[in-house]
Amino acid sequence: MKKNGFTLIELLVEIAIIAVLMGILMPALRRAREQGKRAVCLSHLRQLQMAWVMYCNENDQKMVNGDTEEYGVDKKRPAWVKKDWAANTSMEQKRIAIETGALFSYCSNIKSYHCPTGSINQSELRMYAIVDSMNCRGWPMDGATMLKKTGDIKTPQERMVFVDDGGTGGACLGGWTVYSDQYK
Repeated sequence: MKKNGFTLIELLVEIAIIAVLMGILMPALRRAREQGKRAVCLSHLRQLQMAWVMYCNENDQKMVNGDTEEYGVDKKRPAWVKKDWAANTSMEQKRIAIETGALFSYCSNIKSYHCPTGSINQSELRMYAIVDSMNCRGWPMDGATMLKKTGDIKTPQERMVFVDDGGTGGACLGGWTVYSDQYK
C-alpha cells in the first residue's frame, strides 16, 4: 500500500531544513534592508546639500545661517531651520520649524530631514545638523572664523556642511561647530 503523506521524521527534517535556511537568509535580508536605509539617508543628505548650494547660488554666494534661531530673529541671515530642539516642542512645531527654514523652498520633502537608519525616536522629526559657524550672528565662540560666503571656505572638497546626528533624541541642536584651526 502506497502512502500519500510524510512521516513524522520526514516532516521534522523538512522543518529543520527550512529553519536552517531561514537562519542563513535572515541576517542577509537584514543587511540588505540596512543598506537600503543607508542609501536613502545618503540621498537625503544629497538633497539637503543641493538645497544649500541652490540657496547660495540665489543669494550672492551667501551661506544659509547655520544657527537654529527663534522665529523672525534675523531676517538678513535666515536659519536653515528654526529652533526645534526645546524639550517641550511638539511634532507640529518641529514640522513648522522645518517648513519656515530657509532651505525648505529648495528641499520641501519633510522626510528628507530624517534618516531612516537612526534610532527610532518618535519625538524627532529632523536628524541632520549643519555647520553652525556659517553666516550666523552669535556663533562661533572662542574667536573662530565666521564664514559668510562660499568663497570663504578654504579647501571645500575637504569640508562637510551636513552631518547625521544619529537620532540622539533631541541632542541635535541643529548645528555643529567647526573650530578655527580646521580652516588652515
